[in-house]
Amino acid sequence: MDFSNLKASSETKDLQEGFKGCLARAHELDGKPDRSEDENTELETAVRTAEDITGWLKGKSRITNLDKLAQETSGAPVMADPNAGAAKTLSMRRSYKGEVPLLDEISEKYGEGDFESAFRSKVGTDEYRDAFKTVIRATPGAAHTPAVRDALDTLSVGIDKAGGNLVPEDLYDIIIGKKPAPTRVSGAVTQLTTSRDVLTIPRWKYDADDIWTTPIRPVWVQEGSEEMDSAASRTTRADVGKESIYMFTAMMSLLVTLEMVEDSGFPIMEYMAQQFNEAINLSKDQVILTGDGRKQPTGILTAQKANESLMSYTSSGVAGALAADSIKKVMFSLPEQYEDSASWVMNKKSGAYNVDTLKDQNDRYLWNTGITTDGLATGGYKNRPLLGYPVIYSAFMPDVPASGTSDFPILFGDLKSYFFVNRIGFSIQVLREKYAEQGLICLLGRFRCGGKLTMPWMMKPYLVPEA
Repeated sequence: MDFSNLKASSETKDLQEGFKGCLARAHELDGKPDRSEDENTELETAVRTAEDITGWLKGKSRITNLDKLAQETSGAPVMADPNAGAAKTLSMRRSYKGEVPLLDEISEKYGEGDFESAFRSKVGTDEYRDAFKTVIRATPGAAHTPAVRDALDTLSVGIDKAGGNLVPEDLYDIIIGKKPAPTRVSGAVTQLTTSRDVLTIPRWKYDADDIWTTPIRPVWVQEGSEEMDSAASRTTRADVGKESIYMFTAMMSLLVTLEMVEDSGFPIMEYMAQQFNEAINLSKDQVILTGDGRKQPTGILTAQKANESLMSYTSSGVAGALAADSIKKVMFSLPEQYEDSASWVMNKKSGAYNVDTLKDQNDRYLWNTGITTDGLATGGYKNRPLLGYPVIYSAFMPDVPASGTSDFPILFGDLKSYFFVNRIGFSIQVLREKYAEQGLICLLGRFRCGGKLTMPWMMKPYLVPEA
Protein backbone atom coordinates (compact mmCIF):
# COMPACT_ATOMS: atom_id res chain seq x y z
CA MET A 1 0.00 0.00 0.00
CA ASP A 2 1.33 3.46 -0.97
CA PHE A 3 1.10 5.82 2.04
CA SER A 4 2.94 8.77 0.49
CA ASN A 5 -0.12 10.36 -1.14
CA LEU A 6 -1.95 10.49 2.21
CA LYS A 7 0.62 12.88 3.67
CA ALA A 8 0.01 15.37 0.87
CA SER A 9 -3.78 15.37 1.20
CA SER A 10 -5.56 18.20 3.03
CA GLU A 11 -9.13 16.90 2.54
CA THR A 12 -10.73 15.54 5.68
CA LYS A 13 -12.58 12.88 3.72
CA ASP A 14 -9.36 11.62 2.13
CA LEU A 15 -7.65 11.51 5.51
CA GLN A 16 -10.52 9.52 7.02
CA GLU A 17 -10.48 7.01 4.18
CA GLY A 18 -6.72 6.80 4.41
CA PHE A 19 -6.94 6.09 8.14
CA LYS A 20 -9.32 3.19 7.52
CA GLY A 21 -7.01 1.82 4.82
CA CYS A 22 -3.91 2.06 7.04
CA LEU A 23 -5.70 0.39 9.94
CA ALA A 24 -7.00 -2.44 7.74
CA ARG A 25 -3.54 -3.01 6.25
CA ALA A 26 -1.97 -2.99 9.72
CA HIS A 27 -4.43 -5.65 10.95
CA GLU A 28 -3.75 -7.74 7.87
CA LEU A 29 0.02 -7.64 8.30
CA ASP A 30 -0.16 -8.08 12.05
CA GLY A 31 -2.05 -11.35 11.55
CA LYS A 32 0.68 -12.90 9.40
CA PRO A 33 2.91 -15.18 11.53
CA ASP A 34 5.88 -15.11 9.13
CA ARG A 35 6.36 -11.57 7.90
CA SER A 36 9.22 -10.56 5.69
CA GLU A 37 11.48 -7.62 6.51
CA ASP A 38 9.66 -5.49 3.93
CA GLU A 39 6.30 -6.40 5.46
CA ASN A 40 7.55 -5.47 8.93
CA THR A 41 8.61 -2.09 7.56
CA GLU A 42 5.23 -1.69 5.85
CA LEU A 43 3.41 -2.59 9.11
CA GLU A 44 5.38 0.01 11.07
CA THR A 45 4.71 2.62 8.36
CA ALA A 46 0.97 1.83 8.34
CA VAL A 47 0.69 2.16 12.11
CA ARG A 48 2.69 5.39 12.20
CA THR A 49 0.71 6.89 9.30
CA ALA A 50 -2.57 6.01 11.06
CA GLU A 51 -1.31 7.73 14.20
CA ASP A 52 -0.26 10.77 12.17
CA ILE A 53 -3.65 10.97 10.45
CA THR A 54 -5.36 10.81 13.86
CA GLY A 55 -3.32 13.82 15.01
CA TRP A 56 -4.07 15.75 11.81
CA LEU A 57 -7.81 15.07 12.08
CA LYS A 58 -7.83 16.25 15.69
CA GLY A 59 -5.96 19.36 14.68
CA LYS A 60 -8.42 20.14 11.90
CA SER A 61 -11.33 19.55 14.31
CA ARG A 62 -9.84 21.99 16.86
CA ILE A 63 -9.31 24.58 14.14
CA THR A 64 -12.95 24.19 13.03
CA ASN A 65 -14.13 24.67 16.62
CA LEU A 66 -12.00 27.80 16.99
CA ASP A 67 -13.40 29.22 13.75
CA LYS A 68 -16.93 28.55 15.00
CA LEU A 69 -16.19 30.18 18.35
CA ALA A 70 -14.63 33.17 16.61
CA GLN A 71 -17.77 33.64 14.50
CA GLU A 72 -20.03 33.37 17.55
CA THR A 73 -18.05 36.05 19.37
CA SER A 74 -17.64 38.39 16.39
CA GLY A 75 -14.08 37.33 15.78
CA ALA A 76 -12.97 37.61 19.42
CA PRO A 77 -12.63 34.18 21.09
CA VAL A 78 -13.39 34.28 24.81
CA MET A 79 -10.26 33.47 26.74
CA ALA A 80 -8.41 34.56 29.84
CA ASP A 81 -7.08 38.09 29.71
CA PRO A 82 -3.24 37.90 29.80
CA ASN A 83 -3.15 41.29 31.52
CA ALA A 84 -5.32 39.98 34.35
CA GLY A 85 -2.73 37.54 35.64
CA ALA A 86 -3.47 34.61 33.29
CA ALA A 87 -0.52 32.32 32.70
CA LYS A 88 0.50 31.13 29.24
CA THR A 89 1.85 27.61 28.86
CA LEU A 90 4.84 27.23 26.59
CA SER A 91 4.21 24.86 23.66
CA MET A 92 6.64 22.59 21.81
CA ARG A 93 7.43 23.06 18.12
CA ARG A 94 8.56 20.74 15.35
CA SER A 95 12.30 20.67 14.94
CA TYR A 96 12.27 20.80 11.12
CA LYS A 97 10.07 22.51 8.55
CA GLY A 98 9.61 22.17 4.81
CA GLU A 99 9.29 18.38 4.66
CA VAL A 100 5.50 18.04 5.06
CA PRO A 101 3.59 20.63 2.96
CA LEU A 102 0.28 20.06 4.78
CA LEU A 103 1.73 20.78 8.22
CA ASP A 104 3.64 23.82 6.98
CA GLU A 105 0.49 25.18 5.38
CA ILE A 106 -1.51 24.76 8.61
CA SER A 107 1.34 26.17 10.70
CA GLU A 108 1.66 29.30 8.57
CA LYS A 109 -2.09 29.84 8.47
CA TYR A 110 -3.02 29.12 12.08
CA GLY A 111 0.24 29.35 14.02
CA GLU A 112 2.32 26.77 15.85
CA GLY A 113 -0.37 25.26 18.14
CA ASP A 114 -0.15 23.15 21.26
CA PHE A 115 0.03 19.35 21.27
CA GLU A 116 -2.39 17.06 23.03
CA SER A 117 -1.82 16.79 26.78
CA ALA A 118 -1.06 13.04 26.67
CA PHE A 119 1.56 13.58 23.97
CA ARG A 120 3.10 16.54 25.79
CA SER A 121 3.37 14.59 29.02
CA LYS A 122 5.52 11.98 27.28
CA VAL A 123 8.01 14.44 25.84
CA GLY A 124 8.03 16.63 28.95
CA THR A 125 9.59 14.05 31.27
CA ASP A 126 13.10 14.23 32.70
CA GLU A 127 13.83 10.89 30.99
CA TYR A 128 12.98 12.38 27.57
CA ARG A 129 15.13 15.47 28.25
CA ASP A 130 18.11 13.33 29.31
CA ALA A 131 17.71 11.10 26.26
CA PHE A 132 17.60 14.12 23.97
CA LYS A 133 20.86 15.44 25.45
CA THR A 134 22.50 12.01 25.03
CA VAL A 135 21.62 11.85 21.31
CA ILE A 136 22.68 15.45 20.68
CA ARG A 137 26.08 14.78 22.23
CA ALA A 138 26.65 11.55 20.28
CA THR A 139 29.35 11.63 17.58
CA PRO A 140 27.72 11.98 14.12
CA GLY A 141 28.33 8.95 11.88
CA ALA A 142 29.76 6.80 14.65
CA ALA A 143 28.25 3.48 15.67
CA HIS A 144 25.58 3.87 18.29
CA THR A 145 26.54 2.87 21.80
CA PRO A 146 24.02 1.02 24.00
CA ALA A 147 23.31 4.32 25.81
CA VAL A 148 22.54 6.08 22.52
CA ARG A 149 20.33 3.19 21.35
CA ASP A 150 18.38 3.35 24.62
CA ALA A 151 18.07 7.11 24.24
CA LEU A 152 16.74 6.72 20.68
CA ASP A 153 14.12 4.27 21.95
CA THR A 154 13.05 6.83 24.54
CA LEU A 155 12.87 9.59 21.92
CA SER A 156 10.60 7.49 19.69
CA VAL A 157 7.57 8.91 21.56
CA GLY A 158 8.55 12.36 20.30
CA ILE A 159 8.85 11.66 16.57
CA ASP A 160 6.90 14.34 14.74
CA LYS A 161 5.17 14.34 11.35
CA ALA A 162 8.34 15.47 9.58
CA GLY A 163 10.30 12.48 10.82
CA GLY A 164 12.43 14.43 13.30
CA ASN A 165 12.24 14.56 17.07
CA LEU A 166 10.53 17.26 19.10
CA VAL A 167 12.80 19.39 21.22
CA PRO A 168 11.70 19.11 24.88
CA GLU A 169 10.33 22.29 26.33
CA ASP A 170 11.71 23.91 29.46
CA LEU A 171 9.10 25.37 31.79
CA TYR A 172 10.25 27.15 34.92
CA ASP A 173 7.80 27.11 37.80
CA ILE A 174 7.58 30.91 37.85
CA ILE A 175 5.48 33.37 35.91
CA ILE A 176 7.04 36.61 34.76
CA GLY A 177 5.09 39.57 36.08
CA LYS A 178 5.18 42.64 38.24
CA LYS A 179 5.45 42.59 42.00
CA PRO A 180 2.51 43.99 43.95
CA ALA A 181 2.82 47.12 46.04
CA PRO A 182 3.57 46.32 49.70
CA THR A 183 0.50 46.09 51.94
CA ARG A 184 1.33 47.65 55.29
CA VAL A 185 -1.81 49.54 56.33
CA SER A 186 -4.23 46.67 56.98
CA GLY A 187 -1.75 45.10 59.39
CA ALA A 188 -1.62 48.30 61.45
CA VAL A 189 -5.39 48.78 61.99
CA THR A 190 -7.64 47.04 64.53
CA GLN A 191 -8.82 43.69 63.10
CA LEU A 192 -12.16 42.27 64.29
CA THR A 193 -14.36 39.34 63.29
CA THR A 194 -18.14 39.02 63.28
CA SER A 195 -20.83 36.56 62.18
CA ARG A 196 -23.40 39.32 61.67
CA ASP A 197 -24.16 41.75 58.85
CA VAL A 198 -23.74 44.69 61.24
CA LEU A 199 -21.26 45.00 64.10
CA THR A 200 -22.38 47.38 66.85
CA ILE A 201 -19.91 48.79 69.38
CA PRO A 202 -20.93 51.02 72.34
CA ARG A 203 -19.14 54.36 72.72
CA TRP A 204 -19.17 57.37 74.99
CA LYS A 205 -20.57 60.51 73.42
CA TYR A 206 -17.87 62.78 74.73
CA ASP A 207 -15.86 65.07 72.47
CA ALA A 208 -15.40 68.11 74.68
CA ASP A 209 -11.61 67.83 74.99
CA ASP A 210 -8.62 65.49 74.70
CA ILE A 211 -8.02 65.20 78.43
CA TRP A 212 -11.13 63.63 79.93
CA THR A 213 -12.76 60.56 78.41
CA THR A 214 -16.23 60.91 79.97
CA PRO A 215 -18.27 63.69 81.58
CA ILE A 216 -17.75 62.10 85.00
CA ARG A 217 -16.14 64.58 87.39
CA PRO A 218 -15.53 64.43 91.14
CA VAL A 219 -17.33 67.08 93.15
CA TRP A 220 -15.44 68.49 96.11
CA VAL A 221 -17.67 69.10 99.10
CA GLN A 222 -17.31 70.17 102.67
CA GLU A 223 -17.83 67.51 105.29
CA GLY A 224 -21.21 67.86 106.99
CA SER A 225 -22.48 70.43 104.50
CA GLU A 226 -25.74 70.30 102.62
CA GLU A 227 -23.78 69.57 99.44
CA MET A 228 -23.15 66.05 100.68
CA ASP A 229 -26.88 65.42 100.67
CA SER A 230 -27.44 66.94 97.21
CA ALA A 231 -27.39 64.21 94.58
CA ALA A 232 -27.76 66.75 91.80
CA SER A 233 -24.36 68.23 92.53
CA ARG A 234 -22.53 64.99 91.78
CA THR A 235 -24.80 63.12 89.37
CA THR A 236 -23.70 62.67 85.76
CA ARG A 237 -25.98 61.24 83.15
CA ALA A 238 -24.37 58.41 81.18
CA ASP A 239 -24.52 59.46 77.52
CA VAL A 240 -23.59 56.31 75.67
CA GLY A 241 -24.18 55.81 71.97
CA LYS A 242 -23.06 53.20 69.49
CA GLU A 243 -20.93 52.76 66.39
CA SER A 244 -22.36 50.54 63.66
CA ILE A 245 -20.07 48.93 61.11
CA TYR A 246 -21.85 47.44 58.08
CA MET A 247 -20.57 44.53 56.04
CA PHE A 248 -19.92 44.66 52.29
CA THR A 249 -19.31 41.93 49.70
CA ALA A 250 -16.42 41.85 47.26
CA MET A 251 -16.25 39.40 44.37
CA MET A 252 -13.67 38.70 41.67
CA SER A 253 -13.48 36.23 38.83
CA LEU A 254 -10.95 34.96 36.32
CA LEU A 255 -11.42 32.80 33.24
CA VAL A 256 -8.76 30.20 32.46
CA THR A 257 -8.69 27.74 29.58
CA LEU A 258 -9.01 24.01 30.14
CA GLU A 259 -5.70 23.51 28.34
CA MET A 260 -4.04 25.90 30.78
CA VAL A 261 -5.26 23.81 33.71
CA GLU A 262 -4.79 20.35 32.19
CA ASP A 263 -1.60 20.77 30.17
CA SER A 264 0.47 23.14 32.24
CA GLY A 265 3.54 21.82 34.00
CA PHE A 266 3.13 24.82 36.28
CA PRO A 267 0.79 24.62 39.36
CA ILE A 268 -1.58 27.10 37.75
CA MET A 269 -4.55 26.73 40.15
CA GLU A 270 -2.36 27.27 43.18
CA TYR A 271 -0.83 30.30 41.51
CA MET A 272 -4.25 31.80 40.70
CA ALA A 273 -5.35 31.35 44.32
CA GLN A 274 -2.27 33.28 45.40
CA GLN A 275 -3.13 36.06 42.94
CA PHE A 276 -6.64 36.30 44.37
CA ASN A 277 -5.22 36.62 47.88
CA GLU A 278 -2.83 39.28 46.65
CA ALA A 279 -5.72 41.27 45.17
CA ILE A 280 -7.66 41.02 48.44
CA ASN A 281 -4.74 42.27 50.52
CA LEU A 282 -4.24 45.22 48.18
CA SER A 283 -7.97 45.95 48.21
CA LYS A 284 -8.01 46.01 52.02
CA ASP A 285 -5.28 48.65 52.14
CA GLN A 286 -7.12 50.65 49.51
CA VAL A 287 -10.53 50.72 51.22
CA ILE A 288 -9.03 51.50 54.65
CA LEU A 289 -7.57 54.69 53.21
CA THR A 290 -9.84 55.69 50.32
CA GLY A 291 -12.92 53.40 50.32
CA ASP A 292 -15.92 55.36 48.99
CA GLY A 293 -18.48 54.00 51.48
CA ARG A 294 -21.11 53.15 48.85
CA LYS A 295 -20.51 49.48 48.03
CA GLN A 296 -17.39 49.20 50.17
CA PRO A 297 -16.20 50.37 53.60
CA THR A 298 -15.55 54.08 54.11
CA GLY A 299 -11.85 54.94 54.20
CA ILE A 300 -10.09 57.34 56.54
CA LEU A 301 -9.45 60.01 53.93
CA THR A 302 -12.94 59.67 52.43
CA ALA A 303 -14.52 60.20 55.84
CA GLN A 304 -12.38 63.30 56.41
CA LYS A 305 -13.24 64.83 53.04
CA ALA A 306 -16.94 64.25 53.67
CA ASN A 307 -16.70 65.95 57.06
CA GLU A 308 -13.59 68.09 57.53
CA SER A 309 -14.43 68.59 61.20
CA LEU A 310 -14.18 64.84 61.82
CA MET A 311 -10.45 65.09 62.49
CA SER A 312 -8.67 68.29 63.32
CA TYR A 313 -6.14 68.81 60.54
CA THR A 314 -3.12 70.97 59.90
CA SER A 315 -2.63 72.84 56.62
CA SER A 316 0.73 73.33 54.97
CA GLY A 317 -0.31 76.89 54.20
CA VAL A 318 1.33 76.63 50.79
CA ALA A 319 -0.49 75.66 47.60
CA GLY A 320 0.94 72.51 46.03
CA ALA A 321 3.78 72.16 48.56
CA LEU A 322 4.73 71.00 52.04
CA ALA A 323 6.22 73.17 54.78
CA ALA A 324 8.57 71.99 57.53
CA ASP A 325 6.92 74.02 60.30
CA SER A 326 3.45 72.70 59.51
CA ILE A 327 4.72 69.08 59.49
CA LYS A 328 6.03 69.62 62.99
CA LYS A 329 2.69 71.13 63.96
CA VAL A 330 0.90 67.96 62.86
CA MET A 331 3.10 65.89 65.13
CA PHE A 332 2.57 68.15 68.15
CA SER A 333 -1.20 68.34 67.59
CA LEU A 334 -1.68 64.66 68.43
CA PRO A 335 -2.56 64.15 72.13
CA GLU A 336 0.33 62.53 73.88
CA GLN A 337 -1.68 59.51 75.08
CA TYR A 338 -1.84 58.29 71.47
CA GLU A 339 1.75 58.85 70.44
CA ASP A 340 3.19 55.52 71.64
CA SER A 341 1.73 53.72 68.61
CA ALA A 342 1.70 56.70 66.26
CA SER A 343 3.21 56.66 62.78
CA TRP A 344 3.23 58.69 59.60
CA VAL A 345 1.38 57.40 56.54
CA MET A 346 2.29 58.61 53.04
CA ASN A 347 3.27 57.26 49.66
CA LYS A 348 6.90 57.04 48.60
CA LYS A 349 7.01 58.65 45.19
CA SER A 350 5.31 61.93 46.13
CA GLY A 351 4.72 62.32 49.87
CA ALA A 352 8.07 60.99 51.06
CA TYR A 353 9.89 62.66 48.17
CA ASN A 354 8.48 66.09 49.02
CA VAL A 355 9.36 65.68 52.70
CA ASP A 356 12.82 64.44 51.81
CA THR A 357 13.57 67.46 49.60
CA LEU A 358 12.70 70.09 52.21
CA LYS A 359 15.81 72.24 52.86
CA ASP A 360 16.89 74.90 55.30
CA GLN A 361 18.13 78.37 54.34
CA ASN A 362 21.62 76.95 53.80
CA ASP A 363 20.28 74.47 51.24
CA ARG A 364 20.72 71.49 53.56
CA TYR A 365 18.15 68.74 53.64
CA LEU A 366 16.04 68.75 56.79
CA TRP A 367 15.10 65.07 56.86
CA ASN A 368 18.45 63.56 57.77
CA THR A 369 19.44 60.72 55.45
CA GLY A 370 22.19 59.43 57.69
CA ILE A 371 25.04 61.01 55.71
CA THR A 372 28.04 61.50 57.96
CA THR A 373 30.84 64.03 57.68
CA ASP A 374 32.87 61.64 55.55
CA GLY A 375 30.03 61.39 53.03
CA LEU A 376 29.07 57.75 53.68
CA ALA A 377 25.36 56.98 53.98
CA THR A 378 24.44 54.82 56.96
CA GLY A 379 20.84 54.03 56.02
CA GLY A 380 18.11 54.36 53.40
CA TYR A 381 14.73 55.97 53.58
CA LYS A 382 12.69 52.87 54.53
CA ASN A 383 13.64 52.63 58.17
CA ARG A 384 14.26 56.31 58.68
CA PRO A 385 11.93 57.88 61.29
CA LEU A 386 10.37 61.29 60.76
CA LEU A 387 10.52 63.46 63.89
CA GLY A 388 11.10 60.28 65.88
CA TYR A 389 8.12 58.33 64.53
CA PRO A 390 8.10 55.47 61.99
CA VAL A 391 6.79 56.01 58.47
CA ILE A 392 4.33 53.60 56.83
CA TYR A 393 4.52 53.84 53.04
CA SER A 394 1.37 53.06 51.09
CA ALA A 395 0.83 53.38 47.34
CA PHE A 396 -2.83 54.17 48.04
CA MET A 397 -2.09 57.48 49.76
CA PRO A 398 -2.70 60.47 47.45
CA ASP A 399 0.15 62.45 45.91
CA VAL A 400 0.99 65.96 47.00
CA PRO A 401 -1.56 67.88 44.89
CA ALA A 402 -0.61 70.44 42.30
CA SER A 403 -1.42 74.09 42.88
CA GLY A 404 -5.13 74.69 42.39
CA THR A 405 -6.25 71.44 44.02
CA SER A 406 -6.21 70.23 47.61
CA ASP A 407 -5.73 66.85 49.28
CA PHE A 408 -4.41 65.07 52.36
CA PRO A 409 -1.12 63.43 51.28
CA ILE A 410 0.01 62.68 54.85
CA LEU A 411 -1.61 61.15 57.93
CA PHE A 412 -0.19 61.03 61.43
CA GLY A 413 -1.50 59.08 64.39
CA ASP A 414 -2.49 55.62 65.56
CA LEU A 415 -4.04 53.48 62.81
CA LYS A 416 -5.66 51.32 65.49
CA SER A 417 -8.37 53.98 65.42
CA TYR A 418 -9.73 52.27 62.28
CA PHE A 419 -11.72 49.07 62.86
CA PHE A 420 -11.59 46.55 60.01
CA VAL A 421 -14.14 43.76 60.43
CA ASN A 422 -13.93 40.40 58.69
CA ARG A 423 -17.33 38.80 58.10
CA ILE A 424 -16.52 35.83 55.85
CA GLY A 425 -13.03 34.73 54.92
CA PHE A 426 -11.91 34.50 51.33
CA SER A 427 -13.28 31.54 49.36
CA ILE A 428 -12.87 30.35 45.76
CA GLN A 429 -15.47 28.53 43.71
CA VAL A 430 -14.62 26.71 40.48
CA LEU A 431 -17.45 27.08 37.93
CA ARG A 432 -17.07 24.52 35.15
CA GLU A 433 -20.54 24.25 33.58
CA LYS A 434 -21.21 27.90 32.65
CA TYR A 435 -18.31 28.18 30.21
CA ALA A 436 -17.90 24.48 29.35
CA GLU A 437 -18.76 24.93 25.66
CA GLN A 438 -16.02 27.52 25.35
CA GLY A 439 -13.41 25.30 26.97
CA LEU A 440 -13.07 27.67 29.93
CA ILE A 441 -13.22 27.44 33.71
CA CYS A 442 -14.30 30.38 35.86
CA LEU A 443 -12.58 30.94 39.19
CA LEU A 444 -14.92 32.98 41.40
CA GLY A 445 -13.55 34.57 44.56
CA ARG A 446 -15.63 36.17 47.32
CA PHE A 447 -15.15 37.76 50.71
CA ARG A 448 -17.15 40.01 53.05
CA CYS A 449 -15.86 42.74 55.32
CA GLY A 450 -16.59 46.14 56.81
CA GLY A 451 -14.61 49.05 58.18
CA LYS A 452 -14.91 52.43 59.85
CA LEU A 453 -12.81 55.12 61.51
CA THR A 454 -14.25 54.77 65.00
CA MET A 455 -11.81 56.94 66.96
CA PRO A 456 -10.98 59.95 64.76
CA TRP A 457 -9.32 61.81 67.62
CA MET A 458 -6.35 59.42 67.31
CA MET A 459 -5.50 60.59 63.75
CA LYS A 460 -4.31 63.96 62.38
CA PRO A 461 -4.44 64.63 58.62
CA TYR A 462 -2.08 67.00 56.84
CA LEU A 463 -3.73 69.20 54.21
CA VAL A 464 -2.09 70.76 51.17
CA PRO A 465 -4.52 73.54 50.19
CA GLU A 466 -5.45 74.57 46.67
CA ALA A 467 -4.43 78.18 47.29
